[in-house]
Amino acid sequence: MTVFPQQWVRWKDEAMADRRNSIVNIVTITQYTNGWKSNRAPKDYVKQILSLGVSEERLRAIFNDHLVDLDDLRENDWASFYAKRRDQIHNLLVKHFTSDHV
Repeated sequence: MTVFPQQWVRWKDEAMADRRNSIVNIVTITQYTNGWKSNRAPKDYVKQILSLGVSEERLRAIFNDHLVDLDDLRENDWASFYAKRRDQIHNLLVKHFTSDHV
């Protein structure tokens, strides 16, 4: 599943649309969740999750575990999301592959 729906990215940011299929935009979720999330803007599906009774603190922790900034989703900020998550994934890989336990 993509964090920022592929169709939404293409509509909103044509200049970065080629990056919508990047690993940076991929997370694992259930088919059910992917179905109701569909092509909606991130701020819309975040709002729906919160309306179901999930606390903001809990949701933030879940997204943080996946290196996703909740504030970027709430603001539909594709460029900021992409840059931050790309850098975080890169840093994790560098740390892993340059540590002594590899």
